[in-house]
Amino acid sequence: MKPHEVQELRQCTLTKRTSFHYFKDRYALELLRYFIGDGLDIGSVKRSPYAQLLKKGVVKEVVTSNGGSFLRSDHLHKWPQQFTTYYLSHAPYGSKSRWSYGYRQTTRRGLNLAL
Repeated sequence: MKPHEVQELRQCTLTKRTSFHYFKDRYALELLRYFIGDGLDIGSVKRSPYAQLLKKGVVKEVVTSNGGSFLRSDHLHKWPQQFTTYYLSHAPYGSKSRWSYGYRQTTRRGLNLAL
C-alpha cells in the first residue's frame, strides 16, 4: 500500500477504543450464526458442512439449553461466564518503498497494516 492509503484506512477504522471478546470456540458460534441466518433445524445443520461445529462444548450447551431441535441466531448470543477482552489497534508496517520487501515479512509491497 502507499502511505496515503495506509493513513486513509487508519482514519476510517478503529477510530475509538475497540474491544474484542474472546473465549474458546467462539468462532463456532459465529460461523453457525452466519450459516443459520434467521433459524434452522438441527437436522439440517447435521447434514451440512457445519456439522462438526455442533460437537464444540459451547455450541452443545446452547443447543441443549434450547430444546435441541431448532436453532435461531439469537440462541447463539449466549457466552460463557469467563472470557478475555482484547483491545484492538493497528499500525503501519513495512517499507515505504513501493518495490522493496527487504527483510520485513509483509504480504504486499510497500506498507501494510498490522493488527
